[in-house]
Amino acid sequence: MNKMTDLRKKIDDIDAKIIALLKKREGVIREIGLIKKEKDQKITDLEREKAITSKLNTKMEKAVFKAIIKESKKIQAEDLTKR
Repeated sequence: MNKMTDLRKKIDDIDAKIIALLKKREGVIREIGLIKKEKDQKITDLEREKAITSKLNTKMEKAVFKAIIKESKKIQAEDLTKR
C-alpha cells in the first residue's frame, strides 16, 4: 500500500470511532431531554453551550461542535413533541 492509502485507512478508523461516540452521545442527549421535560426546563442551555465551546481551539472543532449542539437541540425538541 502507498502512504495515501495508509492515511485514508487511519481516517476511516477514526471516523468509525467518531460515529460510535456520536451514537452514544445521542442516547445521553435523549436522556437529558427527558429530564429537561420532567423539570420543565428549556432545551437551550446557553451556559452549558458556552462551557463546551470555551474548550475548543480550532476552526474544525468549533464547526463540528456547533453542528453537534444544533442537532442535539433538534433531537430533544423532536422527542418532546413525540411524548
